[in-house]
Amino acid sequence: MFKNVILYADDDPVSCFIVEKVLEKSGYKIIRAINGLEAIQKFELFENEIDLILMDMQMPVVDGYKATKQIRKKNSAVPIIALTAFALSGDREKCIECGCTDYLSKPFNNDQLIKIVNHHLGKLHA
Repeated sequence: MFKNVILYADDDPVSCFIVEKVLEKSGYKIIRAINGLEAIQKFELFENEIDLILMDMQMPVVDGYKATKQIRKKNSAVPIIALTAFALSGDREKCIECGCTDYLSKPFNNDQLIKIVNHHLGKLHA
């Protein structure tokens, strides 16, 4: 069975464990990055394999905003979904302005995550 590949950048080990298990159970292959710099580096290594990026916006070394801007310089087509605990007015717009395709605020449930990923990968069923 073909698996879509998701680059998942997040520095929180608990979030990573949960999100990775949910996505793997849904048939996705995960490439993990623990900060924005590593996300940029892994994207450069695996660009032809990555179908979608989940990007935490608050990470050490290089944050998700800067990492997204760098990735967008190389590839304007790959969907990038911002994952952020910031859900105030203007936060979604800030993520979209830096190059994200969509936005999901934390905390989110498993169904919300699968729904947004499936939507951007063109799948019909969650």
